[in-house]
Amino acid sequence: MPRKSKKVTMKDVARFANVAIGTVDRVLNNTGYASPEKVLAVNRAVAELGYVPNRAASALSRHRTVNIGVVYPNKEVYFWAKLNRGIQSAEKQFGPYGLTVVRDYFTSYNPDEQVAFMERFVERNNLQGLAFVPLHATAFNPFIDRVIDSGIPVVTFDNDAPASRRICFVGEDGIRGGRLAGRLVSLFLGGRGTVAVLRGQPNFLMIQQRILGFTEKLAKEFPEVEIVRFYDMYEERDDTSYMRRVNDILDDLESMPEPVGAIFVSNALVNFVGVSLRLRDRLRSVKLVGFDFTDETETLILDGTISAVVAADLEEKGFTAIQILYEYIYDDKKPESQLYITDFDIKIRETLE
Repeated sequence: MPRKSKKVTMKDVARFANVAIGTVDRVLNNTGYASPEKVLAVNRAVAELGYVPNRAASALSRHRTVNIGVVYPNKEVYFWAKLNRGIQSAEKQFGPYGLTVVRDYFTSYNPDEQVAFMERFVERNNLQGLAFVPLHATAFNPFIDRVIDSGIPVVTFDNDAPASRRICFVGEDGIRGGRLAGRLVSLFLGGRGTVAVLRGQPNFLMIQQRILGFTEKLAKEFPEVEIVRFYDMYEERDDTSYMRRVNDILDDLESMPEPVGAIFVSNALVNFVGVSLRLRDRLRSVKLVGFDFTDETETLILDGTISAVVAADLEEKGFTAIQILYEYIYDDKKPESQLYITDFDIKIRETLE
């Protein structure tokens, strides 16, 4: 005999059917796909519990929006454009079911300015969720925790703030990536030689982890590969000054009595290094290894300037960050882990030809 109660809610139906609330909504209001098994489970739960849908609420739910804010740097367009393609794929998939994405971009690498920017962004937008790239390992923690306390879930992607209460991070394991780069450099050098390390944005936890993994790999397994120079690449702000800084670094390396055997670049600025490197005869034999795969990087790998890059799927990062937030808000689906770690590919000329 069906059990009837005026107090039965959609959440009760979801719990009885062992599905998400959003699945119940889609089945009852025919607003999206649900597997035949879940349709059967929801209908059985409705019958067993005697659930009577609130038609007014159902009508509203069909027009429900999930407004997600997304913020990341957009200065290095060649890199962030690929990540944005993943965000656009999520918009296309979930847009018919209420997803809207509000974008904005960091224009400064100053941590205080970044936090103030994020405060204003959240204040002026009616957000149900926030996905962003924290450009400092700890500076954003109080901000993230305040946003969480206000009821807005936060996902970090590409770079993390692990001591915050964000619900999930989407990105690669930086230490593992650095170790992989260390092995590649050492193999290209035959286990013996010299390498210069060019460090990306020093506030990025991901950059710190890559450098740590790289140096640990050399120290433990390739002690005859010596790091002879460390350089910081982010002394100024625009792409012109990136190129100027890269040229200064390569001028210094050219002035060494013995040419360096390899250069390791800890981020996507490997393409800037490659452009300058291929114009310098004295450094033409240098093995160049870096991170991240872009159209510019592909060209430099194919012409032999870049020996290899360690590449994560940038589009996957963008898509997954939005998907996790959308399902958390719409379906009450918790992330399976606080860390969603993307895998690596090694890009060399032979894999691209």
